[in-house]
Amino acid sequence: MNNSLKIILIVVVLLGIAGTVFYFMRGMDDSGGKIIAQTPFEKIINSQVQKKIVGHEYAEAAAGFDAVLNDIDTEASIMNGDGTPQLQQSEAENCRKIAFFAFEAIFEKMQENYFKRSSWSDTELADIKSQAQRLLDMKIAEGKAYLNLQSAVKNVDDYHAAWAAVKSAAHCTTVSAVKAVGNNVDKYNHAPLTNNVSLNEAMQGAYSQAKTSLANNIKASCRRLAENYYNYPSYYDFYTAYENVIKRINNYVEAFGGEDMFGDSKSILREADQLAMDYYDY
Repeated sequence: MNNSLKIILIVVVLLGIAGTVFYFMRGMDDSGGKIIAQTPFEKIINSQVQKKIVGHEYAEAAAGFDAVLNDIDTEASIMNGDGTPQLQQSEAENCRKIAFFAFEAIFEKMQENYFKRSSWSDTELADIKSQAQRLLDMKIAEGKAYLNLQSAVKNVDDYHAAWAAVKSAAHCTTVSAVKAVGNNVDKYNHAPLTNNVSLNEAMQGAYSQAKTSLANNIKASCRRLAENYYNYPSYYDFYTAYENVIKRINNYVEAFGGEDMFGDSKSILREADQLAMDYYDY
């Protein structure tokens, strides 16, 4: 094959590729996803989008987005004299896409910056989740936009779940509950959750707090048993309770160590056992 023929074939291939790209890109502008307005009403909506959404901060853009969607819904509700809609469904969908792509880009930037902050507000998080879910429910988002919106919802849900795991550390009464706190906290110990200073600090201390809560609960059980040794139907009932708290101590030590912290508890239990044997004439 001579060089001239090779060059011609290469040119043909390149033109084919260019034609394919042009085919798939027609109907889109250079942003890669925004619908180009074609009909008069689409052009009106595009103009409103440029005025009310594009270039605005998030709060203003959100208000503008609501206003534009309301205009679209209003137009779509108007019927011609023959009962047909004045705005075709496909045209209404294109209008919503024009508004969606403009606002989603602003929302995306806002929520990414928000989760980089060191402190978050429950009210603002609720707005982020609600807005992201609303955009997802429009069934327009695809690819990166879809994943980003899902991520926004997940970040908010994970934030609340992480705090729930942290707060549960104060109520641990079993070894398994302590281990569950550790596992749950590990699951949420990642960015962007760790960007939140208060949550991150709480997660770092949650496992230790969970162990402390369990140890304190066991010690309290020992004190109650010792103080109420005479309130059991029989010495056998007392001693059953005695063995149960000793078992809880042993389970704790086996799982986490720290046998020394239960020295006083074991001492008062032994004293209570002696008193119980005398009381019940064992």
